[in-house]
Amino acid sequence: MKLTTKALSFFVAVTLIGCASVKSENKSIPVKQNGDISSKCILSVLKNKPKEALPFCNSSAQQGSPESLYLLGSLYFSGNAVEQDKQHAIELWTLSAQKGLKVAQYGLGKAYYDGNGVKISKSNALKWWKKAAEQGDEKAMYALGIMYRDGEGVPVDLTKVFELWTVSAQKGYSNAQGGLASMYGAGIGVERNDIQSYAWYYTAYTNTGDKKIKNLMELSLNVLSPNDAKIAKSISNQYIKKYSKINK
Repeated sequence: MKLTTKALSFFVAVTLIGCASVKSENKSIPVKQNGDISSKCILSVLKNKPKEALPFCNSSAQQGSPESLYLLGSLYFSGNAVEQDKQHAIELWTLSAQKGLKVAQYGLGKAYYDGNGVKISKSNALKWWKKAAEQGDEKAMYALGIMYRDGEGVPVDLTKVFELWTVSAQKGYSNAQGGLASMYGAGIGVERNDIQSYAWYYTAYTNTGDKKIKNLMELSLNVLSPNDAKIAKSISNQYIKKYSKINK
């Protein structure tokens, strides 16, 4: 079946919005300010003081702290304060992910998906993203949606994509918000709804300021009647209040 312009825009739009970098994930790690070594490791990394963080992260990682294992791995992955060693980073992330830290599970999945520091393995990416998504990680949900959309390691399942991106979008993840908007606009995986398409594009644009999303938002507004446009803008304002956690 030949894709319509609207349907084609779904595949283009969500490709333009990439998965978040592993570096940004450090902000997702909860900090318990009780002065222990693990907390000092986390706080030093968040303050962008990698040299100060290194001894704390090393000591805490040796004690098995999943947060410190992940952060120490991130230092090795980027070569920040240590000689870059992505293979060792993957080893540390794997230990952290096995201990159930969702941020490590997401990062490990992304490494396998991209083939960054490890051989590409869509099956391992799927495995770790599923584990992170089960713990409510919005980035993992979005990434899983990409795999179900493209049939990477799993059968194509656009209904599943819609379900995953809906939850991720409602958690405030702007990539999923933009992707959900494109699904509504194209009528793929869900019944076409131009009002919802505009509302989610508006939410994603407000959260990011991304010009590509703005262009898609304006295109979606053009197909609405004046009355529907008024309804869409009202829904958009509600979504901003509820889902403006922003692409953290």
